[in-house]
Amino acid sequence: MSAVCAMGDQGASRYLPKVNIFGHQVRFHQRSQEIEEESDQAFLDEWPWPSKESRQKFIDSKYGYCTVCSFPDILSERIRLVADMITLFFLLDDYIDECGNDELGSQIAARFLGIFLRKHEPINDIERKCAQIWCKVETIAPDHVEVMQRNLIGMYKNTRSNPGNVESFQKYLQYRQLNGGYYWSMTILRMGMDIKLEDAEYDDIREIDSTVGTECILINDIFSYRKEFREGYASANSVEFLHRIEGLSRHEAWIKLAQIAPTYFERYLGLKQQYIDSGRSTEQGRKYVDSLSWLMAGHEYWSGLTGRYK
Repeated sequence: MSAVCAMGDQGASRYLPKVNIFGHQVRFHQRSQEIEEESDQAFLDEWPWPSKESRQKFIDSKYGYCTVCSFPDILSERIRLVADMITLFFLLDDYIDECGNDELGSQIAARFLGIFLRKHEPINDIERKCAQIWCKVETIAPDHVEVMQRNLIGMYKNTRSNPGNVESFQKYLQYRQLNGGYYWSMTILRMGMDIKLEDAEYDDIREIDSTVGTECILINDIFSYRKEFREGYASANSVEFLHRIEGLSRHEAWIKLAQIAPTYFERYLGLKQQYIDSGRSTEQGRKYVDSLSWLMAGHEYWSGLTGRYK
């Protein structure tokens, strides 16, 4: 399937017209091919791959592609940094999960957090890669560092947590947004677009952000479930939650999620229009809210292609 170009205020973005399973158009960053290749190659060259299999898994996962088709509005001078950060946190997440022990995983997560907070010096190749990329954040986007560090603390506080006795699906989805790192990804997006929202501004779009976060979590869980179940670590997946709480078969739970996910995209569109019509929208807020539609479409598209979920 060939992409088409569209010129205008978005620059020479590439589009794929309504190609994913939910029928949404996908838009690529104007530097997509260049950045995908550069970022992926840097990790292939510099990451301490433990085996040929892990290296091939990275190639098949297409993390650079994820960035350029999900974040098309990132500033041209920041897109490489955003691609590197998205890839880095995918790899760190895998590294922590491979520990196979919540206590050890929490200790490793705390160690990575300490690198980003500048509390200690890196002692191995992975930590040095973290420090290298974080140094670029401090250089390129110094006025975003404080907010990003604060949100990193929140992400790593929840990354090894469990839902405890949560029985409500809506409460569970709120947990998954924290556990799955959605809000951290949006912090990276805002840094990449150089969007700084005051608390009052963010209050006006908080429900929009939560709605998009839910859609992204559902898409993640729909595409990743079969692999997670096969490999024995599906406990945090929404499919497994519905199977346990509602007594559905796993297939029925998967189908239910696939039916629910598009309703959140439609809810986003309605909330977006309400925000625009409210008279309280700001230029920064509108840019951010607009970018979320491309995020959802690109994330859906990438999720169906990536070897990460195969």
